[in-house]
Parts: sequence; structure tokens; C-alpha cells
Amino acid sequence: VNISGEFVMGVGLPLFYGFKVMVGSSALITALVLFVAQQSSGLQPVIKTLIAKAAESNSHNLRPAMIETDQLPAMTKEDHIAFVRYAENMFYALGCLYFILLLLSVWHAKCQSLFARTFDIMNSSMNDYTLSITGLP
Repeated sequence: VNISGEFVMGVGLPLFYGFKVMVGSSALITALVLFVAQQSSGLQPVIKTLIAKAAESNSHNLRPAMIETDQLPAMTKEDHIAFVRYAENMFYALGCLYFILLLLSVWHAKCQSLFARTFDIMNSSMNDYTLSITGLP
């Protein structure tokens, strides 16, 4: 059989790129869920207010990134509620993400297995051209 004109390739390269797509999808889903959880907590305005108050009372005129935690003003009850809401949102978001990513990885593994079998049936691979000899002395 003349195989010089055939494309002989293994299944590894398509599976590799499929894995990259799965990792990218997981990262995107994680970023979106955590962004929504953070935005729905209402913590961003509280942090900006605390930093602005600390910068006003800062006599050394330091940048907000250089403000120490002991220089921050006391939190109000509403600020504390926003921090608790943020913690709760992140708890639920990360809990849901765990199961979402678990299901995504199981689905991806099944799809990869199905693709590998289909690819092997439809394409020539190196193991189609091997010869196994057994029973030699």
C-alpha cells in the first residue's frame, strides 16, 4: 500500500487544542461569574469611599495604594453589611462554579474520548501500519 500521499497523523494535536479551548472556556466562565458576584455585592463604592476618607485625613499626601489598613477610617454598619454581602456572594459563586466546572470537565472528557474514537475510525494513524509478531523464540 502506497501511503506517501496520505495524511498520517495522530489524534494528539486535535485533543491538545480541544483542551486549550476547555481551559479558556473555564477561565472565561470563572471570570464572568466572579465579576457578577463582585458587582452585585455593592462593595466597590464602599471601598472607594473608605479610601477617599483615608486620603483626606492623610497628612503625608500618600497615594491611595500606599494607605495602611490602620489609617482607614472606622467602618459603618452599612459598610460592614456590604463586606458580609460580598463574602456571601463569593461563597455562593465559588460553590456554584465548583459544580459548573466539574460538569464541564466531565463533559469535555466524554467529548474528547468520543472524538478520539471517531478520529481513529475515520483517519489513518500510525498504529494502522504496525505489525505485531508474537510467539518467536
